[in-house]
Amino acid sequence: MKILLLCNKLPYPPMDGGSIATWNLLSTFSTLGNDVTVLAMNTTKHYYEIDALPKEVVELAEFHAVEIDTSFTGAAMIANLLSGKSYHVERFSDQKFDEKLIELLKQNEFDIVQLEGLYLSSYVETIRTHSKAKISMRAHNIEHEIWTRIASKQTNPLKRIYLNIQSSRLKKYEVNRLSLYDFLIPISSRDEEHWRSFGATIPIHTSPIGFNDESLVADENKIKPNSIFFIGALDWLPNIEGILWFLKNVWKKILPTNPELQCNIAGRNPGKEMQNLDFPNVNMLGEIEDAYEFMQSNMIMVVPLFAGSGMRVKIIEAMALEKTIISTTIGAEGIDYTNGENILIADTVEEFRNQLLKCLSDENLCKRIGSAARQLIIEKYEIKSITKSLLNFYREQIA
Repeated sequence: MKILLLCNKLPYPPMDGGSIATWNLLSTFSTLGNDVTVLAMNTTKHYYEIDALPKEVVELAEFHAVEIDTSFTGAAMIANLLSGKSYHVERFSDQKFDEKLIELLKQNEFDIVQLEGLYLSSYVETIRTHSKAKISMRAHNIEHEIWTRIASKQTNPLKRIYLNIQSSRLKKYEVNRLSLYDFLIPISSRDEEHWRSFGATIPIHTSPIGFNDESLVADENKIKPNSIFFIGALDWLPNIEGILWFLKNVWKKILPTNPELQCNIAGRNPGKEMQNLDFPNVNMLGEIEDAYEFMQSNMIMVVPLFAGSGMRVKIIEAMALEKTIISTTIGAEGIDYTNGENILIADTVEEFRNQLLKCLSDENLCKRIGSAARQLIIEKYEIKSITKSLLNFYREQIA
């Protein structure tokens, strides 16, 4: 099968949830014998020199990148208010990218053009004009849901009004575009139910983020005792707000009776607010060279998220590494977990505190939950079987 992937950032290196989700599927498409082409936006925020792609990466697919600036600017945000359009979508509409897409469509006959997220949706009309390929929307998230939740937590009234305007526009755009795709590929059954409730009538195939479980193997000998960790993009507002909530409300309460505890925070692009954290026994590491090594070396993962959508890739990775995870309900959304069996759910200060204390006092509990978490990954999130299922869906629909 000949597949064109459109991406709003280069999927290599796979450093964050979105790029990992794309990379794992892309590489498995290729190893299963499909002809894969990638057209990605090379943004200022996630810039990577395409000529520096390793040989083993280039052998998997044909890569093309178009440099564009998707940065938020005050002037553009204000001007956008008068347009009635979604600023989130507008940032990814680019003439150079459109021209490169047309060039690739004229040179190739693709079976599938897979959009890696909503922000590629504005190119559907171009694809229809220049190709007979089927268009598949792989919805990593329900995008407007993220911004609605962020707005609800915003204390600044002007910011809340602006975010509510943008989330409303984004929802209208997101729902109205549903009928323009041939297929919709959500990453969780929960998201599939939501898309159907929004009126989606096109064929839908749920395809979760998958991993090669053999590449993620736990090693107890590397674990530092009394270590709690968070890992995720530190320029993403829900992560910033979640970390601050945890440190101010949970960490301050639990540390006095557990002075040996260390909280290690890692992630790319930490701003001044994150760099200047002033809490005892909290180590801000910023971007790290090896995320798996970092997760291996820590005991308990905390995911204090109160906004977001889709699936948290880092939770799936930590589960594969047999980590005990304490997460909010929103943080664990999209994952087929069982609370108390393969993850611990906590949505309030007291729940987080109690779950942490329980884990710190019961080593066997942590081992049992970590072992069950890995078993969940093996049974439901193995990348090869997930990818084969998606390819079979495409073949059946095309036939």
